[in-house]
Amino acid sequence: MNRCEWIVCERTSRWASALRIALARASPSADFAPLLHEVRSLSELGTRLERRPAGLAIVEVYRDQAGQILDWIGNATQQFPSARFVAALDTSLIPPSTHPTQAAGDGWRDVADALFEAGIVEVVDSPRCLQGVLAIGRRHAATCAGRRQGQEGMSAVEAVWASLPWQDG
Repeated sequence: MNRCEWIVCERTSRWASALRIALARASPSADFAPLLHEVRSLSELGTRLERRPAGLAIVEVYRDQAGQILDWIGNATQQFPSARFVAALDTSLIPPSTHPTQAAGDGWRDVADALFEAGIVEVVDSPRCLQGVLAIGRRHAATCAGRRQGQEGMSAVEAVWASLPWQDG
C-alpha cells in the first residue's frame, strides 16, 4: 500500500474528526490522502503500529495519563523508529484563557518539553490549528514513499548507504 497511515489514539473522536475536515480542505486531490484510523488505547495503537510501523500516530495526552503516555512514547519511538508521533493536548493541560497564570503556563510548557524529549515531533493544543500536523504528515508520507521507491531491490547495507546525506552528486 502506498498511502501513509495516520492513527489517532483518543477517548472521543474530537481530533480524528478535525483531522478529517482539515485533510479534506487541504488536499482535495489524491496526491496526499492518508488513511485515517481511530483507536482508543495505547495498546491498540501499539498493535496498529506493529502492522504499519511507518505510520503517523496522533496521541491525545490527558493530565491524568501524561506520565504513562510519556513512558509509552519513549518506548514506542525506539520500537517503531520509522513512525512519527504527534501529541494532541486535552483541554485539561491547557491553561484557562480567561485568567492565565504563570504557573498554568509553565505547566503546559513543561508537559510540551517532556513530550518533545520523549520523541514527539509536534504538540498541538487545538483541533482548529492542525497545519503543523498536516505539514509533518506530508513530509513523512514523502519520506516513506521515497524509501519504498529508492530501496526496492537493494540489500540492507545498500539501502543504509543510499540514505546517508553525503552521497556523491
